[in-house]
Amino acid sequence: MKRMGKSGKVNRAEPTDVSWIEKFPGCVELFQQAGWLDFFKRIDGYNTQVSCKFAQCYNQDMVVFDTLKFRLTVDLVAEATGIKNEGEMWFKKLPFTFEAERYLLPNVTPDLSKGILIQNFRSEWVEPIRILQSYITCEGRYAYVFKYHFRFLQHMVGVSKMSLPFFLFKSLQKMSSRVRGHQDHTSQSIFHHGLIKLIISTVLQSEGKT
Repeated sequence: MKRMGKSGKVNRAEPTDVSWIEKFPGCVELFQQAGWLDFFKRIDGYNTQVSCKFAQCYNQDMVVFDTLKFRLTVDLVAEATGIKNEGEMWFKKLPFTFEAERYLLPNVTPDLSKGILIQNFRSEWVEPIRILQSYITCEGRYAYVFKYHFRFLQHMVGVSKMSLPFFLFKSLQKMSSRVRGHQDHTSQSIFHHGLIKLIISTVLQSEGKT
């Protein structure tokens, strides 16, 4: 999977399976403890055209395209990902507390109003953060770590639990709203491809269509 360089250019390439994580036993254990590993294991490719249709046809919590019609809910996201809907209902811009020093190299003074270069993090956190950026937040800026990423790290170390299904639900809402509001959107505007496939597959299975 391609990742972007130091330029900060967005690259929305996403993993198509869990093989990357399985190369790092420490990451497997960390995300297993966080309760998120099963989601990564369920990812099995995706179809960018279907993702685009989903984003364009998702409005007011309803997804309607072709013969498919369903209401997207946090519970449906939880079922599709295999993640329990437990913990704080948190999304970007909601305040939270954390100690950046726990994750950063000594003598690094972060400017939280800007991104922090990934090389400023302790070695044991570099790969988990890259996995987090690729499988969950999908913002496509792999050279930098932003303030909201620390909220996920707080969950992962057991300091403050958050509901990942709720976060993903809100992220899909935000992404789809932006796509519908810009007719000239590009493939870089659409993400969560693996998640979208899981959601649609879950709905089809519930309707006995697969």
